[in-house]
Amino acid sequence: MADFGAQVIKVEPPGGGDIHRYGHQLPGMPVSEIPYTFQVENRNKKSIVLDLKAEAGREIMLDFIAKADVFVTNYRTQALKKLKMTYEDFKKINKRLIYAYASGYGETGPEAGKPGYDMVSFWTRSGIEAQVFPVEGWPCGFPYGSGDRPAGMNLLTAVLLALLSREKTGEGSRVTTSLLSSGAWTNSTMIQAALCGAQFNPKVPANGLIILLTFIICRKTAAPSS
Repeated sequence: MADFGAQVIKVEPPGGGDIHRYGHQLPGMPVSEIPYTFQVENRNKKSIVLDLKAEAGREIMLDFIAKADVFVTNYRTQALKKLKMTYEDFKKINKRLIYAYASGYGETGPEAGKPGYDMVSFWTRSGIEAQVFPVEGWPCGFPYGSGDRPAGMNLLTAVLLALLSREKTGEGSRVTTSLLSSGAWTNSTMIQAALCGAQFNPKVPANGLIILLTFIICRKTAAPSS
């Protein structure tokens, strides 16, 4: 939304701010003193530090909500209820508010409310990892945050549809997505194949995959040009 000109204010907690500011320091990440993980995600945004557990911080937050078009959060449901930051709480202040909620595993089922990360929720639990990795896996995983972005775009789509609906009704609404549901949507063709009882090709070990790819490249190189 910030890329398209919206004024986006990121609310961060005291004592260091968003932990994403330190994502570049995770083991295995490209080494740099510049917080590049946060820079790319926080582009075109403003930030403010608020202690939402303190009354003063909450009053400032509610003032933002009263004037906002969209509120986006990935806090777990228990925390939102404790902080009185649910859709029902905010709707009393701003009936035109679009409340966008992102989670790891959705809002129903035995894992609702649990924390989730793209490597597990998006890639592994959706079955995508099993489709693209050889039988013993690769020595490294998927690029940092590469499951978060598709899920974020899904949430943006829902927000835009909610804004369009508000133009017609004058009322705000609550929209959601999860890493797991976004991963399942991405992998929906293969999931549907499994539901239909389709026969999948057996997975091969990494060395076998390398040999196969080498064979294909050699065949293509040796093929006469038309």
